[in-house]
Amino acid sequence: MGHFLVGLLLVIIIANSGWFLLFYNKASNKRAKIEDNLRQLEALSNLKSDLLNTGLTRPKSIEVSQDPDSDIWQQAEELEEKLDLMQQLFDERVLSYNKYINAFPNAIASKIMNIKELPLRSYSLNNNEKAIKRCVL
Repeated sequence: MGHFLVGLLLVIIIANSGWFLLFYNKASNKRAKIEDNLRQLEALSNLKSDLLNTGLTRPKSIEVSQDPDSDIWQQAEELEEKLDLMQQLFDERVLSYNKYINAFPNAIASKIMNIKELPLRSYSLNNNEKAIKRCVL
């Protein structure tokens, strides 16, 4: 009987260890996608900012019209649309991540491993890399 209990305990420990590893792997993958999405958001924001600064800082001899047909303004609008889509994707991924780590029994593992929720829309696209690290770490 003693060997059976030891064997059963060993099976339970191995099963729990495997589950913890799977949980941690999936949470890490979700978090990596969020970090990648955040970097893309910052890159698009910087690109849009650079584009608008280029259009606004041209010499006065070269006029840049602010009409909707202007190439710079069209590109800026396209970038704004991409930014909106990327922000929606970011929010969906953060919600999915938070839901995953708060679901039972994952909530137990997240508490043990000190994995915390990520905040929604707490990123700043015009700030430096510190804002990204604060949001995703």
